[in-house]
Amino acid sequence: KVKAKAYKLDYFKLDGKLDQNANLILDFAHINAKAILQDVDIYFKENLPSIKTKQLDIIYGNNSLNFGMHSPTYLGRDLNSSYVKIDNLVGKKNAILYLYLHIKSIIDDKVSD
Repeated sequence: KVKAKAYKLDYFKLDGKLDQNANLILDFAHINAKAILQDVDIYFKENLPSIKTKQLDIIYGNNSLNFGMHSPTYLGRDLNSSYVKIDNLVGKKNAILYLYLHIKSIIDDKVSD
């Protein structure tokens, strides 16, 4: 679940063409989009604190959904260099989730929960 104070659709591009009968044929394999969210809370699991980030860029292109976090933190711990990516969202291949949370912290009661 994601909650933000502001949401903006930066761009959305979808290729298409007209056939000989003037019917619009959309090419869903070539969608490109970007949304920008400000002051974001990202909840990965119920009853756990959120990851907080100043900005979240959500970019879709080439059948891949990428989440770029700006200055993310978890319980005040720095999560810079962390990312989330989902490949193969459209088509017959199984979707693949890449979740990389980069945290350099001592293991204490906050982190171990």
